[in-house]
Amino acid sequence: MKIAIDLTALAFNFSGVERYALNISKTMIENNNEDKFYLLFCNEIHKEYCKICQKENVKYFIVKAKKSKMSKLYMFQVKNLVALKKMKADRYVFLAFAPPVFFHESNMITTIHDLGYFDCPKMWKWYVTLYGKCKIYAAIRHSKKIVTVSEYTRNRLIDMFKYNKEQINVIYNGVDKRFNDQKIEKDVKETLISKYELPKNSFLLCLATLEPRKNLKLLIEAYAKLKERGLIEKDLVLAGRSGWKFNDLFYNYGNEIANAIHFTGFIEDKDLPMVYKMADYFVFPSKYEGFGIPPLEAMACGTQPLVSDLEVFKEVLGDAAVYFKNNNLTDLENVLVKMEKRPKELLYRQAQKYSWDKSAELLYGVIK
Repeated sequence: MKIAIDLTALAFNFSGVERYALNISKTMIENNNEDKFYLLFCNEIHKEYCKICQKENVKYFIVKAKKSKMSKLYMFQVKNLVALKKMKADRYVFLAFAPPVFFHESNMITTIHDLGYFDCPKMWKWYVTLYGKCKIYAAIRHSKKIVTVSEYTRNRLIDMFKYNKEQINVIYNGVDKRFNDQKIEKDVKETLISKYELPKNSFLLCLATLEPRKNLKLLIEAYAKLKERGLIEKDLVLAGRSGWKFNDLFYNYGNEIANAIHFTGFIEDKDLPMVYKMADYFVFPSKYEGFGIPPLEAMACGTQPLVSDLEVFKEVLGDAAVYFKNNNLTDLENVLVKMEKRPKELLYRQAQKYSWDKSAELLYGVIK
């Protein structure tokens, strides 16, 4: 069987969507020596696939794009369409983004991570929301199978589009084993403190793209109020790429609060397990998610997650997380003051339910 996989999204921002595409495809291909894989990359082979692309059953294709929005749009909707059609594959698999709007092959398998463009459209600029809706409409209409990363998103698809339940498969994100194996070495810890300008003592950590949907403004406001009243001592670390409306996060707080909030920028993948372990708590106040990988990774590292009480978080994190009412400032303050923790054994046990090996096996089953 010839299986084409669109991996062009990996050339740009690396969020949970791209992490899913990378890990599940990489694991599936590493475990398969029978089928023929056609991998589509942007500009160059992604560094994680250099070894994989040397396998006899793997062939790669490159499309070019600059970093500008129009260049990426042209690549996703035109260049990718042309490249995919030339492959003449038995299956076309889209793991990060939906297929090109006018790519209407009957053997497409599309992953839809969430329905944020429909459920909370004002979190993006209007033209981004419109573009996102068009892609999802086209994918739902033309894909042979749909994959979602949670039962929550599966149910939303059924409710919103009256989609056939039998055509939707839930395949969860996994947790890389390296998140379980890391120990805090003193010299590595000191290196990371210097590299990302982290606090020397334990801290609260939030890792997310710095954009409105992640609700970081609420976290900063709750933290500032508690700090002003002397109810919290730990510093707050906000890690991740700058997104839309990033500048709206800044306020004219006093020096004490400003000095206690640390913006690290993007944290390299190899450093993530140690940074998670260095944190005392992981706070994730997101208003809306289709899955939410960071709280699960923190859990795998033994760090207690505090998350908003979204339905999908309760599905994925279960009793191992501590919850506060979604977008409720007072409740978040109360939870931050109490600082409850679950037994680490419970955190590890919940995280171990999710593995890329299991997810890759399920994906291959859908493809076959």
